[in-house]
Amino acid sequence: MKKTLRKWLAAVTALMCIITCRQQVLAAQGTIKMTASRSEVEIGETFTLTIDIECKGGSMADMSLSYSSTYLELIECPENDYNRSNGRLLVDAASSDKETKTFVFRTLAKGSTTVYLSVIKFVSIEGSEISGYGNSLTTTVNIVEKTDKPDEKPSDDATIKNISITNGKLEPDFSPEITKYKVYLPEKTGKLDLTVYTNSEKATVQDYDTSLSEGWNDVMITCVAEDSSTRTYVIRAYVEEEPTVFYELNGQRLGVVKNLDKVEYERFKKKETKTGGDTITVFTGSYFRLLYLVNEKGEKDFYLYDKNKNKVTELFRPLTYNNMYYVAENANYSGYPYMEEDFIRTKVRIADREVDGWSFRDNSQQEFEIVCLTDEKGDTQLYKLDTRDNTVQRYVHPGKKENRNDLPVYVYITGGRAGLVMIALAIVMINRKKN
Repeated sequence: MKKTLRKWLAAVTALMCIITCRQQVLAAQGTIKMTASRSEVEIGETFTLTIDIECKGGSMADMSLSYSSTYLELIECPENDYNRSNGRLLVDAASSDKETKTFVFRTLAKGSTTVYLSVIKFVSIEGSEISGYGNSLTTTVNIVEKTDKPDEKPSDDATIKNISITNGKLEPDFSPEITKYKVYLPEKTGKLDLTVYTNSEKATVQDYDTSLSEGWNDVMITCVAEDSSTRTYVIRAYVEEEPTVFYELNGQRLGVVKNLDKVEYERFKKKETKTGGDTITVFTGSYFRLLYLVNEKGEKDFYLYDKNKNKVTELFRPLTYNNMYYVAENANYSGYPYMEEDFIRTKVRIADREVDGWSFRDNSQQEFEIVCLTDEKGDTQLYKLDTRDNTVQRYVHPGKKENRNDLPVYVYITGGRAGLVMIALAIVMINRKKN
C-alpha cells in the first residue's frame, strides 16, 4: 500500500513540475519595451514614445504611464486604450503576438525629464502571469534651448503643383509650367469645382472666383511665393450655351450648337453665314452643306443643310465609296424607264434611311438592290447595293446603251471629214480648168 502511494505522489509531483515549467516557458516569452524616437529635443519640438508589447499567442497588459507636465505636453495618444485622466494604458492583444502603441509629446521647458511606464499586470492569453515587470520602465529625454538657424533666403517658388477639377477636365493635362487651360462644361453649370495645391509649403494662393455664366469664363488663379513673387494660371471655362437658332425635321426641334471648338468633319471646312439676324457655322464641302445640331434629348449630330431654302433635310449618314461621300436619294422612276423590264420598284433601306429604289426580278439577285446616290461633287447616278454588307458599286443598266450620247459626235466628226474631202476635190477641179 505504501509503495503504491509513493508512486502516485511521484506522478503528481512530476505533473506539477511539468505545469510549472510550462508556465515559466510562457512567461519567458513575453516582453514590454519603451523607446523614444529622440534622446535630445529642442524646446517646442516633438518626439514619439513607442511601447511594444510582445507575447507568443497574445497577451493582456495593464500599465500606467506618467510624465512631468512641466516639461512635456501629450498631443497624440491611442485614445481607445489610454485614459488621459488617470494615465492607465490597457492593451488587450487577444491572439496577436505583438501590439505597438505610440504617444507624441511636445517639449515645453529646458531640462532633463523621464517618462515612466509602470506595469501593473502582464498575462499571456492562456492566463499565465508574465513576471519580471514589477519595476517601471523608463526613458529619459534631454530638452535643450532652441538653436538659432541662419537666415534662409525666402523661397521664390510660385508654381502650382496641381489643380484638381471634379466637374470637368483640363485641356491639356495640368503641368506646373503650363499656365493656360480650357475646360468644357454642360449647360447651367454655375461653378467650377476645383482644388489648388502649391508646389512650396511657403507659397499661398490668392482668393479666386469660380462662379460661371453661360459661354466663356476666365478663372484666374494666382500663386504667391514666400518672397512675394507671383505666377498666374488661367482656366478658360466654357459653359454650353442654349441654342438661339432652330430647325424642324420630322417633328423634331433641332438647335444650332454654338461652340464648335472641338467639332470637325473630314474634308469639310467651317464657314460662318447669316440667317435672319443670327450667325451660324456651316460645314461646307464641294457639294454638301452640314449643320451641327442638338435635339431635345441633348444628342448632337450632323445634318444635311439646304442653304438656298434655309432648311435641314436629313441626318447626315453618308456611305463612303472610292474615298468619296455618297448620300442616298429617292429614285426618280420617270427618269429611268429602261429599268422597268428587269426591276421592281421598292423601298430600299440604306445608311439609316428608306428611299425609293429597285429590286431585281431575277431571284438569283435577291441580295442586291439598285439605289440612286449623290456624291460629294453633286452627281447623282445608279449604284448596286449589296444588302449583306451594305456596300455599293457603280451600276450601268444594259438598256442605257441604246441611248448613247456619242452618236451625234460621231455624225459630227464624219460630216466634218466629208466636208474636207469635198473641199479638196473642188480645189483639184479648179486647178485643172486653169491648166
